[in-house]
Formats: sequence, C-alpha cells, structure tokens
Amino acid sequence: MTYLKTDKRLGIINKPDPIKSWTDSLHPAEGDWYVAGPVGATVEIDSYSPIGPDLSISINTVGNADRYFADLRFALHNGQEFNGNQQQAQLHFWLMSYAGSNFITGHDSHITLYDAAGRYADMEISTQVGHWDHFDLNLGVGSGWNVQEGFDWSYIKEIAFRRWGFLNDHMDVWQLYFSYYKLVPPLLNINSDPSGVQFAYDSIIRTTPWYINPAPGVPTQIRMDPTNFIKWEDESTNPVRSITLAEGETKTITAYYSAKPPNGGDNTILIVGVAVMAIIGIGTFYLFTKFK
Repeated sequence: MTYLKTDKRLGIINKPDPIKSWTDSLHPAEGDWYVAGPVGATVEIDSYSPIGPDLSISINTVGNADRYFADLRFALHNGQEFNGNQQQAQLHFWLMSYAGSNFITGHDSHITLYDAAGRYADMEISTQVGHWDHFDLNLGVGSGWNVQEGFDWSYIKEIAFRRWGFLNDHMDVWQLYFSYYKLVPPLLNINSDPSGVQFAYDSIIRTTPWYINPAPGVPTQIRMDPTNFIKWEDESTNPVRSITLAEGETKTITAYYSAKPPNGGDNTILIVGVAVMAIIGIGTFYLFTKFK
C-alpha cells in the first residue's frame, strides 16, 4: 500500500532523518516544555547530542529523600492536539538517561499521554543508562498502552517522560514528533483533442479536461461521446474505456476526435444507459450509440 508520511508539526512528506522536531526549542510554536516534578528540577536546552547536531531537551533533577524521579512534559497548545486515531499514528523520540553514583537501579521509564480532560494512556519502556534509545510507539485503540477509562485518543494534549531513580542528575529527549500515514488516492486525468467533449463517469456528465480520484484497485469506466470519436492515446478505438489504478498512481488519458461533437443535446440516453449498466452489471454494454 502506498502512503504519505505526514509530520504533525511541519506537514512534510517523506521527511528523512535528521528531522526538525519539538526538541529544538523549549517553546516551539505548537507547545511548551515544562517540569512536573520533582520540586526544584529545571528544564533546559542541551547541546550535547552524540547522535546528531540537533539540540535536545534536558531535565535536571534534584531528587529528595522520599522520592527520586523525573517528570518532563511537553504540552501542546489549544488547537494543536494530535489525533491518535489516524491511520498508523505513531509517537517518535529518542531518550537518554544519565545516572550518578546515587542512581537507583531496577526502575524504568514511562511515557504517559494525557488528553484534554487529564485522562491518561501510559506505557513502560526499557532504556539503558547513558545510551540513546530510539522509540516509534504505535497509537490508538489496541496499541498496547495502559489506558485509563475514557481516555480520548483523538485529542492527545500532553506527553510526559517519567523515570524513577534520579538524584542530582538528568534525562534528555531528542527528536520528538507525531506522525501518521495518509492514503494517496489515484488521480485520473481525462483529456480530449479537441477539448470540450462530454463524457460520463459515475452517472454524471462531465466535459474535458477533467480529473477524478477513483477508488484504488477498482475498475473505472469512462464513456466518451462516440460522435466523431477516432481513438484513445493507446490506439484503442472503443469510446468506452475501463481503467484500474493503484494507490498513488497518476494517469492521463486522451480521446482523439475528427471534429468536436456538438454539446448541449439530449444526454438522457447516456444517463439512462449508465443507470441500466449499474443494475445489470459492469460487463454490460451501455444502451446508446451516440449523443443526440
């Protein structure tokens, strides 16, 4: 299947790495980074990025005697929420955890999504201390997240990166962005020489030049006015032509005429013929010989 990969933030198609993302600034146009805990922790731009020249977002934690953790979040502005129900929606990021002598082992990282009402979808991920780990997480129903009842996948508002076991240390996030895949419909251009010739498609009379987006993999029948018709660009001579296009495929067909047929006549026969074909079956020839 052919898809376009569309970046939620930049709208760029088939964008290769390295990519621009929400980790280039503490306050990109679509949202803001902030620290949800612990008390006294700070968020900052970190220029240390061993896997690329881009900046990363870092949380520096101070820890406390009762709870050692880091909670770094990115909140999308109103109107910038992401729809996780879209085709093959994913969340992408790199994560690095640093640890000093007081790092508490046996704890792992969590990614938590929040909708506009504060309900969550949470996933535990495995990370290596002092190592950049890359994640492409599927989104939507059945994608493996621990989901609070009522969580709205279509309205993801906030992303939280949380890890336990920090004391006077930090965690970096790099190249954070959402993506989804959008089907590329086929494109069929219908031309004629001379132009301005009527044809029927889907029980509707059109006039060349015209274009349509037919369903992928389904035969599409184009019925040209047979008056003065000579041939198609592929040398076939039947004014009725069936074409099947794959997803993302573009094709241009051209009907050639010895002279432009008169338009504005009685097209009732054409439309009735199309309707009868729909009832009898696609293989039936339509019931007219020319436009009147």
